[in-house]
Amino acid sequence: MKHMPVSGVMRRKVVTASSDMSLHDAATLMHEHGINGLPVVDEGGRVVGVVGIKDILRVPYRSGDEIYIWTGAPLTRIAGYLRDMRVADIMARRPLCVQQTDVLSTVVGMMINQGIHPIPIVDKDARLVGVIGRADVLGVVLSTPVAEESGATRTAAPEEQTAR
Repeated sequence: MKHMPVSGVMRRKVVTASSDMSLHDAATLMHEHGINGLPVVDEGGRVVGVVGIKDILRVPYRSGDEIYIWTGAPLTRIAGYLRDMRVADIMARRPLCVQQTDVLSTVVGMMINQGIHPIPIVDKDARLVGVIGRADVLGVVLSTPVAEESGATRTAAPEEQTAR
């Protein structure tokens, strides 16, 4: 994984949104395809933003502050916003994008350290060519053989240590 290019892992068939799409339609696409986010593209296929499930569920809470949504959260209020608002109203306008030649381990670091996913993959003209998400990376990890000399060891959980 250390030197593997993103092109070997990325998904080339990408579900996208347009900036003028309703949040309801974007949410429906994410739900139907079982994905957490959508790259937002313009008419030329260039990435202009990203919108995610978390963004949609936070719509009634316009501040950038962290919030606590309790069990009494106004779901009807969220549902109303989905019909009234557009993707452009809430999308991240400067999304982190990478290129096909970027190294997978670098992209994994971005996902882990910055909490970003999915990550759009673009060509030199910022046109979308693919996407990579956590599940794609997990697939690589699961198919990677474990080296005996890797130094990785499993530490027993505290309850296992006392049960011996």
